[in-house]
Amino acid sequence: MITRTFTAKNFMAAIRFFNHVAEVAEAEGHHPDLHLRNFREVEINVSTHAVGGITMPDLVLAAKLDAIEVEYSPKWARQEADRMAAAAAAAVSGITDA
Repeated sequence: MITRTFTAKNFMAAIRFFNHVAEVAEAEGHHPDLHLRNFREVEINVSTHAVGGITMPDLVLAAKLDAIEVEYSPKWARQEADRMAAAAAAAVSGITDA
């Protein structure tokens, strides 16, 4: 399963994102599982239930969903940037230590 999670800026930002997802998914004829918790915490799960895993249409849909603009929570966006920078630094450190 391909999963994406984030915190939207507010409830309406999350709903706008879901509405864009609905348009893309309907055009693709492939529909993800959408979850909204605590009014702005978004989770999207993409897989093909019939095969119990990931197929090419899942990858196509996930790429198109990644292109949808999102109004992220500023706090979440900062934390995510810090997390990604730390992961990149750890990866570079691991390469240079080898």
